[in-house]
Amino acid sequence: MVRSADKVQRVVSDSILAAFPARSITVRHVDGEIPSRVEIEHPTDVTMEGFFKEFKMSATLKLSVPEYEQMIARGAFAGLDRKIEFIGGELREMSPAGPVHDDYIEFLLAWAAGLVSKNECRIRCQSGLRVGDSVPEPDFALLAPKRYGRNRPTADDVLLLVEVADSSLTYDLGEKAQLYARHGIREYWVVDVDGRTLHRHIDPTNGSYQMISRHDRHSTVSPAFHPSLKLPLSDLFL
Repeated sequence: MVRSADKVQRVVSDSILAAFPARSITVRHVDGEIPSRVEIEHPTDVTMEGFFKEFKMSATLKLSVPEYEQMIARGAFAGLDRKIEFIGGELREMSPAGPVHDDYIEFLLAWAAGLVSKNECRIRCQSGLRVGDSVPEPDFALLAPKRYGRNRPTADDVLLLVEVADSSLTYDLGEKAQLYARHGIREYWVVDVDGRTLHRHIDPTNGSYQMISRHDRHSTVSPAFHPSLKLPLSDLFL
């Protein structure tokens, strides 16, 4: 389905126009239709929120990472009342976090903060990483101990990534795991809230994790970079 320019509501904000004058936009719809190519020559000052509402999509704009960073710098997402993640050159609309999801992240933050020093690693929650043509925002990360300033951490800086899956298990074990393995994230955990199981991924080789193990709530796990940083899963799972 292709929408001509004269039939498309002008739904791109001034900040996007300033960053990307007279460019085309790829739209992939939630219902699985073939993506549209929409030529928008004169975007107006309607908000980014209106853009998402109009097309009802889970992924839009095929962009480079520098273009995405430029959009952020120009305030393209200011006031957007939904979570956005940049994966594979696309903007993804993510499910909003619920209280259980937030509780698990808070637990992981307290667990790590109580056992490691700032000289061993940096702790971040839901902050962006530069991973190839993506800027994922994992729920929890332990990073190399340094200041990052204006630069995003990269795969080489990651000691451990964790995603908390209370509604995103298939995505986190599938596309997210492939992304992280492809770019050499050395260790990746997926916390399956409903299944009370932790999926541990290590040894990324040739674009996939060579060792994947499952740990139930009676297990204790530790990241490879810091074996004394023990996490009893009986404490993690409610």
